[in-house]
Amino acid sequence: MDNQKKIVNIILMSSDWVFSHRKNLIRTVASLIGEVVAVQLPLSLTVNLLVKFRQKFIGYFKGDYKPQKTEPGIFTFTPVIIFHPNLWRKSRIFAYMDSYLIGIQLNRFIKKNFNSSIKIFWVYSPHNYLLLNRINYDKLVYDCCDDLEYDYSGNRIENNRLLNEKLVPVCDAVFTVSDFTKNRFLPLNKKTFRHHNGYNPEVFNLKNRFQPVEIDNLDKPVLGYHGPIRDLIDDKLIVRILKETEYYVVFVGYVDRSGLDLYSQFKKYRRFIHIDYIPSHLISSYVNKFDVGIIPLKINDFLLGAFPNKFFEFMALHKPIVTTAVPELFHYRDIIGFSETHDDFIRNCNDSIMKNRTVNVKEYNDILKKNSWSNIVTEMKNELGLS
Repeated sequence: MDNQKKIVNIILMSSDWVFSHRKNLIRTVASLIGEVVAVQLPLSLTVNLLVKFRQKFIGYFKGDYKPQKTEPGIFTFTPVIIFHPNLWRKSRIFAYMDSYLIGIQLNRFIKKNFNSSIKIFWVYSPHNYLLLNRINYDKLVYDCCDDLEYDYSGNRIENNRLLNEKLVPVCDAVFTVSDFTKNRFLPLNKKTFRHHNGYNPEVFNLKNRFQPVEIDNLDKPVLGYHGPIRDLIDDKLIVRILKETEYYVVFVGYVDRSGLDLYSQFKKYRRFIHIDYIPSHLISSYVNKFDVGIIPLKINDFLLGAFPNKFFEFMALHKPIVTTAVPELFHYRDIIGFSETHDDFIRNCNDSIMKNRTVNVKEYNDILKKNSWSNIVTEMKNELGLS
């Protein structure tokens, strides 16, 4: 393969570009490997009649979902399908029809705009295996940023396991964020590598701030989390904190459907503050107001294959970090409040606040440098044989 040719990365996403939690990875791929076609979650002619109609359908007819250059080196592309990826597990017919439509539209766009380029196809889900015979590509990458063989409750999804057994062996590289997933996939593909979710210093620039009035000048310390409220949150832990301490608990992020019951529980308490979705470039203004950055996730088999994005973001703003026993964060237990129990978690929060615990900035910065997206994507590029 001629590495002097231009490269285009066709990257499937699980959302629209604006909400993508892999945005900083994609930006770095565009900077260091080649141009990107970021394939947004398709518009469904059936599901989106009922869900997100205003955003999807009206947005489509207004032209919001036309292929466009969103950022330097990044084009967004939105296929139109009949059903929805969430329905593919219900029926193979749905999956085959939708994947056929995605293939036609995406291949036409790539041929028109990037026909002479080396095409690297990035997938993120076991169900993306169904697209492999529909998309024209030269290299295949499995970006396994979440271990989707398990649901958020930690239950094994048998169909996803079977699809992974087909998908993993045919990839040119498999990237995981945990040793748990890497060790499961290595027997299927020796080109499996573990890279934690990374950190982009430009996003957390301390100079780019505004005043978040919702949490400015609170009369008690703030325990803060940013990310969606969903059923991965340890609701019993949060309720204990709200009942047994005087701290404010601040969540910044949208409420997922799976987190509606949790949100209803939390908002009964005066010291719970919820701030809806905030653009990523403004998140640092809120995190900077936290006294402690908390990662209050339930520990189950899904968490064995996960690495919380906000971990390095808390580090970037030099915040004390208190977390439940997320397995991949065990590596950092000596410099954070790694908590095996709820009692440990509350004690670690108390220690961070009452003892005015200061963080080891040099150690934080060394970790951040090692885990910058630029370093990670450079390693990925080498592992793909593109250097």
